[in-house]
Amino acid sequence: MEKNKELLTIHKLQDSVFFQKNKLCKKCDLNMTIKKRYKELKECSINYSWRCNKCGSFYSLYDETFFSLFKLNIYIMIQLIKCWSLEMSISKTCDYIKIDEKKVSRYTVSKLFTYLRHFCAIDLERSKIKLGGKNSIVEIDESLFGKVKYNRGKDLRKKQVWVFGLIERNTKKCYVQVVKDRTAQTLLSVIYEHVLPGTIIYSDQWSAYNKISMLHENSIVHQTVNHSLNFVDPTTFTCTNQIESLWNKIKVKFREMRGCQRLLIQSYLDEFMWRQNNFLERSTTYQKILEIIPILFNTKKFEIDIEKKILSSEEVGEDFEGDLNESVCVDTEEILQNLDFLMEETEFEQQQQQQLVEPQQQLVEQQVINLVHNSVADLKSQLNDLLSKLNPNSKICLSNLNPYKRKIAHQVCELYTCYHWSETIDNVRMVVISNNPTDSVSQKNLRTFQKKNNLSNEDYINQLNNKINDLNINKEKKVALLIKKHALIEPMVDESTALAISEVLKEQTSSKNKIKKKKIVETHDYPEKKTYNLRKKK
Repeated sequence: MEKNKELLTIHKLQDSVFFQKNKLCKKCDLNMTIKKRYKELKECSINYSWRCNKCGSFYSLYDETFFSLFKLNIYIMIQLIKCWSLEMSISKTCDYIKIDEKKVSRYTVSKLFTYLRHFCAIDLERSKIKLGGKNSIVEIDESLFGKVKYNRGKDLRKKQVWVFGLIERNTKKCYVQVVKDRTAQTLLSVIYEHVLPGTIIYSDQWSAYNKISMLHENSIVHQTVNHSLNFVDPTTFTCTNQIESLWNKIKVKFREMRGCQRLLIQSYLDEFMWRQNNFLERSTTYQKILEIIPILFNTKKFEIDIEKKILSSEEVGEDFEGDLNESVCVDTEEILQNLDFLMEETEFEQQQQQQLVEPQQQLVEQQVINLVHNSVADLKSQLNDLLSKLNPNSKICLSNLNPYKRKIAHQVCELYTCYHWSETIDNVRMVVISNNPTDSVSQKNLRTFQKKNNLSNEDYINQLNNKINDLNINKEKKVALLIKKHALIEPMVDESTALAISEVLKEQTSSKNKIKKKKIVETHDYPEKKTYNLRKKK
């Protein structure tokens, strides 16, 4: 029955253009058929493949598809996508699949869910979202994510994130974005880009909103409500109840997850916007996401575009250099990146030849040093001498240090560009200092450091660039990394919006008078009161 389920899901995905209906053999140029594999495989592995009836060669069903990133059965993959569309948590999805006596790790589930969120972010196209119009009402508000209760505890070390949101009353469409601060420069730029002229904006009396009416040549009507007095203004009946309910819907997800990394907040917000703006329920998101995945994850179009660009570059004789942060389309980003791979191929071969010629330089030289010191100043001077003479492929183990002096050693190592950590070697606690980035232990400690200290968006994108430039990765993984990078790129502010907002902020407000009025004290002629001196006379 399980294998029949797997065949049925394959045929359904072929009808939805997720898989190919026909495939030619690369050796015989004949149509292949989908057949069961002869070997007994694991429960969660792939049991069917394309097979040629003439030569007997077989190819995977997952070739050039999104499923090639995972080594799971098709039926299980579809069940996981259904769980994501139903907004189930990672732990609940793992328990749901255990009901069928099959196991899936939490890592694979979280990996799949992150990719699906990135697909939502690319399909959403945040830069094209426009709200409002003539006589339509848009509510705006800002909210703090990662708020600490009673302003106490260890969570104060974590970075608090401000999120700015807009919602249209009639259509219920929204736009939510992580912002660096709540100043007028940042908030007015978001309003200028995503709100159409002629709209009526409802907000609270935050000082950054004072000049909203000056945007789009004074075509926006701005009405406020004082939340310190009432929730609905008694004269104009303005309120921000819908945007407040929107914050409640968004934060319910984060409460169920018990929080998330600061870097991934925008991806969860993009998923929420994608569901809200497309008017999707939990039952209809499954069909929508299956339509999007084969369109965005298209490796054939990727190869054709690269060949066209290479031919045009040979004819014209130009070098293609692209700034991926300014790109809007995923296909152009992929083309420019892969052209960089072709340009760097010769350099990579030269590096491999040098590594074969000089293999002894890559050996890590480990050295154990017993430090003899009388004071902390002697320890610091000895460490500075050692670190200044540290070779590129060397490892030093420092012994004879108590916990306080190990802490001082780590503080000195942070001034230099080297990896350092504490480790027990032969039942002795030592401080290990390495200058080799390929050291597995140093990479492991670097990952733990990155988890503790939340990376910025720019640093994470630079890490993705380093992974993309690796020539050993296949094209499916490269496309997946490029999709991930495109989803995480923050929207850039246009020059026209920056100029318009700077002009608005320069204008002096004539309504407010900055001169402080003097207090007038009224004088009255009251009858004199008797005073009693209780102190003793000398």
